[in-house]
Amino acid sequence: IKTGVVHDIAPDAVQSPVSMRDIARVAAHLLADPQDSHLGKMYELTGPRALTRAEIAREIGTGVGIDVEMRRCSRAEADALLRPLMGDGVDWYLDLFDRAADPQGAEERFARDQIVTGQPANDHVERLTGIPAESMAQWAARNREVFV
Repeated sequence: IKTGVVHDIAPDAVQSPVSMRDIARVAAHLLADPQDSHLGKMYELTGPRALTRAEIAREIGTGVGIDVEMRRCSRAEADALLRPLMGDGVDWYLDLFDRAADPQGAEERFARDQIVTGQPANDHVERLTGIPAESMAQWAARNREVFV
């Protein structure tokens, strides 16, 4: 982000990221005001919008005041960028994208669906707390020191 360029193996992958603050707000709300209607329920929490990873990078840039562009990179480039952070876990992570690109079985089709179709956004955070989920730009602005 600091350089204004983000390299990603799957910039078109769709995600609906939710902030830890929103997760904590939902948990606190449910614990502070327990209702029978929530007992035994599981809520999938998401951010307010489904975004491609390229859109996520741009939203973070907006939040911290930096123009950001996304560049697709190869597996080898992604490996070189991520291995210092992820160690051998990078192999498993990058294999997800390989399996999604050439789905042969149920596991590969699931990987493709998760990466290409992505996670649809929902309004559970707002519905459960009365406050809308944080956008990526809002989250980035609140965490600006991490990015600049």
